[in-house]
Amino acid sequence: MSPKLRVGIISANWGAIAHLPAWRSLGNVEVTAMCTSRQESAEAAAKQFGVERAFWDYKAMCDDPDIDIVDVGTSPIQREEMVAYALNAGKHVLNQMPFAASLAGARRLVDLSHAN
Repeated sequence: MSPKLRVGIISANWGAIAHLPAWRSLGNVEVTAMCTSRQESAEAAAKQFGVERAFWDYKAMCDDPDIDIVDVGTSPIQREEMVAYALNAGKHVLNQMPFAASLAGARRLVDLSHAN
């Protein structure tokens, strides 16, 4: 059996409420990290949702070698920079629709995804 894929979710709101149950329904996936913009909220969300690790810097989470997939559950206005960083860090990324705030941003992310 192959090892479980390890997921980090950015967003304790929509990401945790909508995406966390979906990830947990998959047998070969483990959600190992939650990330919010503040330490207090990240630690509280990790505890509330039973997730092992808390991050309050999405770049630190994306750079973590123990995370395979980054689920970016923030608003499209915030999301483009986060998705681009995760892709450049070599992560697989779940980026929901609309996945960018503009057509130009969407094209940049598609191009970056293909390059990585």
